[in-house]
Amino acid sequence: MAINTQKIALNALAYLYQKHLHHELGDLGFCYATKQRHLPTVLSPSEISLILNELDGRDRLIIELLYGSGLRVSECLRLRIQDIDIDRASLTVRDGKGYKDWQTTLSNRC
Repeated sequence: MAINTQKIALNALAYLYQKHLHHELGDLGFCYATKQRHLPTVLSPSEISLILNELDGRDRLIIELLYGSGLRVSECLRLRIQDIDIDRASLTVRDGKGYKDWQTTLSNRC
């Protein structure tokens, strides 16, 4: 259960006890849940090579763009020809996260 949900439930109980039951709730020794730390899984360059060697065509290009340019899947799938600048080796991402336009490098492999 999320921390805010726990706070709401605890406040509801405190209100019930104080206002309707006329009874002091006292110290419950209650501890809020903590957010668990999640470490991302990172693939080594050799693992990426093994994956790319199994792909071809459009799928390989998409994965190379995701890995080489740091794009999100939705950003990659919305790319247009006019967003690619081969002379500068850059990509323009339109309406990315936060609905912002930004530029990133185009992988040499692509």
